[in-house]
Amino acid sequence: MELKFEGLPGTDETALNAFFSEMMPLESITLSPRTCRAISRGVCRSLSAVSEGPVKPHFKRQDETRRFSAEAIDKLERCLLDLERIG
Repeated sequence: MELKFEGLPGTDETALNAFFSEMMPLESITLSPRTCRAISRGVCRSLSAVSEGPVKPHFKRQDETRRFSAEAIDKLERCLLDLERIG
């Protein structure tokens, strides 16, 4: 897999050339969701503890975060199925 960070959209072609590009093996890429999961769990536990008091989370943002998380889980499960089919 190739990871690229590009310039701002709407700029000329030369500015859109990747200013960072790196080839990464699949096993390295799968560490990223694992790390994000660990961080997210810690944040969600803290948010849960804080929301038991007078401070409440922004519900629209919480709903979006829940939706993004569900989509990520679905995509990771599909990836796992593909890997299992490969052998």
